[in-house]
Amino acid sequence: MGTGFVKFPRWLLEEPYLSELSGNEKILYSLIADRCELSKSTGKCDEDGKPFAVFTIKSIMLAIGCEKATAIKALDKLEGIGLIVRKKKHRQPSSIYLSESSLGSESEPNKVQKLNPIYTNTSYTDTRLISTRPAGTSDEEDVAKRAAALINANKEKCASRGRVRAGRFGTGVIRSLLGEQYAEPEILRAAKISLDWMELEANVKKAARCSEHTSGQGDRSLVKQEGRAKQ
Repeated sequence: MGTGFVKFPRWLLEEPYLSELSGNEKILYSLIADRCELSKSTGKCDEDGKPFAVFTIKSIMLAIGCEKATAIKALDKLEGIGLIVRKKKHRQPSSIYLSESSLGSESEPNKVQKLNPIYTNTSYTDTRLISTRPAGTSDEEDVAKRAAALINANKEKCASRGRVRAGRFGTGVIRSLLGEQYAEPEILRAAKISLDWMELEANVKKAARCSEHTSGQGDRSLVKQEGRAKQ
């Protein structure tokens, strides 16, 4: 790992919604974060410049002293709660990336503090989760549940391990998209081709950009046709 110790983020112990994680799962997250930090410092990143970790199930079993089923469950749990993202590779161990975990403040519900586990002292306001809608409204939760079901169905189809949940992180993503005036059908269509919440958000915005581009081309074509008619 490069050093004689591994950083253990304090927020893993303090955030209520992470209380369902076991001690081994929190340790595994810390090991993944440590490996990503090492990748970043040595420049061993993917083609987009993002650091990642590679852990086989066997290496996880050795690292935290557990059985195979426990190691698999730990990875699934970390991905399901939104702390990591796995990218499958053909006949190779998956690349594991850290998600940007957004942690809300009960005293200031619209001010969301984002903590990057690689830089544990970094925090700032995340406007991505700020919405004009009241937090926790039933429509947000309902859309999040349906989106989660569609994402999980796609994960099964793609043989991608782990399941997403319509928890705080997922509902926050949905709240953000609805607050930015993306329609529910757009979100659910994107969910059908997504493997996690971050990919869902990216797919919704990508589809909107493509739609705007197509619409713009149509408008330009109409102007040209009108111009020819006048001539």
